[in-house]
Amino acid sequence: MPSQRRTTLARWVLAALATSCLTASCREDGPQRTPPPPPAPKANCDRIAVFNDPQNVRWLPKRISGFCLDPGGSDRSFGQGAPAPLDGICGLFDGECEIYKRHGIERVVEARYLDGGGSAATINVYLSTFSSSEQAYAMFTKRTVGDGDPAITDAVRPLEAKGAAALGIGNAYLWHGKHLAELTYSDSSSDVRTLRARADDILKPLVRGLSDLLPGTPALPEAAARLPRAHRLPLGVRYLLRDALRVKGATGGAYGYYQDGPTRWRVLAGVDDAATTHRSLGLFAKTKNAKQVTPPIGDETLAMTVDLAAPASGRISRWLVARCGTRLFGIGDEWLGIPKRKATSGHVLKAHEKRAKLKALCQASR
Repeated sequence: MPSQRRTTLARWVLAALATSCLTASCREDGPQRTPPPPPAPKANCDRIAVFNDPQNVRWLPKRISGFCLDPGGSDRSFGQGAPAPLDGICGLFDGECEIYKRHGIERVVEARYLDGGGSAATINVYLSTFSSSEQAYAMFTKRTVGDGDPAITDAVRPLEAKGAAALGIGNAYLWHGKHLAELTYSDSSSDVRTLRARADDILKPLVRGLSDLLPGTPALPEAAARLPRAHRLPLGVRYLLRDALRVKGATGGAYGYYQDGPTRWRVLAGVDDAATTHRSLGLFAKTKNAKQVTPPIGDETLAMTVDLAAPASGRISRWLVARCGTRLFGIGDEWLGIPKRKATSGHVLKAHEKRAKLKALCQASR
């Protein structure tokens, strides 16, 4: 996994803002979005709005902080129950539609807010519905964490809302049940500093308003809810649907990113049926250098090494993994942000510390 992401990203985004070419993904390693359409003339927010399909905007606040949904009806939808096929999202998420499909996307709504005060500012919203809340949450964490380091705070910041939300540089993300909303603020008439401040002021209430209207219960997937809170970094969760620890065929789960002083570590939590969890341990046991640990923690415990970074990077992470009934837990070394030659100099947990944390996880899951 690439580690040098967010510092480079911040410089890239600021340059992009200056030329009004901000992408919705706010990440440097993923495919880039096409820029939003040119801003429309001053919106008459008092006129009767005519939408292409009222169902497209049923969960969107009609007005927020002087902005209103485009009364001229620029809303569009793709996929389930929409006039356009799901493949139409490839025109929205340039180069990324296959990623969304792999995460179980079913429907996407595109809508736009205009400034009733007459500025050139617009807010583009992509509201995606997935087959399950787990799939939607996995896509949210891909957007906010991806393969990057949550300890670097210049890309996204946590935002209080129902569900999970993050504020980027001119954009925002919201996960709520089966839904993922991605919002981008754009204003070609503003300088970078003004644009960023204005985006924060507008996107925060819009995200919160949207989280109040979306249906469903924004309860975290069980694997993510099992991650300890103490010492977890802000937005420090990555949810994977399958192949935990990069082992093909293994169950999915949630990675938590942790830091206490200079020491960093990662926690894996997986929740599945007993047979799948047992099979995953069997797959882990077949990896290079894996060995059984006795006495075990829980039902069985493995010590294994994992190369979660790029192939042949040398960033090997040592893990203890245990099966505790139907649940899978692991404690492993972090490599992001740690100098390669200092990985054993107070930057990673000692063996007995990993064992103690893993034991606590198992006991708490009973």
